[in-house]
Amino acid sequence: MNIAIPTRPADGDVVSVMPGLWWLRVPIPFKLDHVNVWLLEDGDGWTAIDTGISSPRSKAIWRDVMSRHFGGKPLKRLLVTHCHPDHVGLAGSLCTDTGAELLMSRTEWLWTCWEQQISEAESRRLFADYIARVGLDEGVTWDEVYKGGTMAELTDVVPRRYHRVQNGDRLDIGGRTWQVMTGGGHSLEHVCLYCADASVLISADHVLPRISPNIGVSQVEPESNPLGDFFDTLGTLAALPADTLVLPSHNEPFEGLRQRIAEMVDHHTQRLALVKDICHAPKTIAEASRELFPRQMFGYDIRLAANETWAHLNYLVGDGQILRWTDDAGTYRFQRA
Repeated sequence: MNIAIPTRPADGDVVSVMPGLWWLRVPIPFKLDHVNVWLLEDGDGWTAIDTGISSPRSKAIWRDVMSRHFGGKPLKRLLVTHCHPDHVGLAGSLCTDTGAELLMSRTEWLWTCWEQQISEAESRRLFADYIARVGLDEGVTWDEVYKGGTMAELTDVVPRRYHRVQNGDRLDIGGRTWQVMTGGGHSLEHVCLYCADASVLISADHVLPRISPNIGVSQVEPESNPLGDFFDTLGTLAALPADTLVLPSHNEPFEGLRQRIAEMVDHHTQRLALVKDICHAPKTIAEASRELFPRQMFGYDIRLAANETWAHLNYLVGDGQILRWTDDAGTYRFQRA
């Protein structure tokens, strides 16, 4: 199917991508100031992909869109691609208010449930452990990092019943077949949807047109290798047809999937070489992060940078190029092998 790339909608508005598929842009209060939501006509109702964060503005946008654009048909299904607040934030209230069924991968649903149960007191304890493990200065405070909101503040409690989607599933949405493709890196079991008949990939955060998604280590799995998972998933997506239209969660739809994947792989390969060079002498994660991201950062950006540096360090550890050990203070240290 030959599909023209649509003009970007205004915040809170909807434009058609192709017959039966619509693009809604929902604003979010972060540096990356929006998330794309995909609305699919689905017989006697609608299926939506992702939600935006839980906020009065987001809820007002959804009420307006369902009133003006749904033609009196209900939201039947809500598929959430992964557990980050700009994607899962309104899942609870949308499903409760409309009766829509929630679709998620099992890992993303479980992770969302776990994060939503963390109290502020426990979050502060976890953050203190994080500061010590990565070697960040104690001047980096919980209040500064989370001033934009915690998971509990940015998301509704997700329904305690959901429909699991997993890699290889096929979903019939509005007479089209969409293949579920899951992968790791940006999150643990991130969902993409591919329609072969239309040659369209809903890539969510896994493939973005202008930036690489954050690939970071979580402190609950400190020796994981998310960058390796990301490379593996990109390899699978690169096998899709060259003329695939990509519908990302941020910025605009684009063509050239394979070229964009090659650019992201090259970007991270260069960063790996730089991290290896940085570790000519023992480095903490924080020390390596300040060299890998030399610009001045504040708040949550400091944590994102540290987590992404950590991912590159762990990849090199797994590849045998860097050594990792823990010092007497419980801080990870790394040095080139």
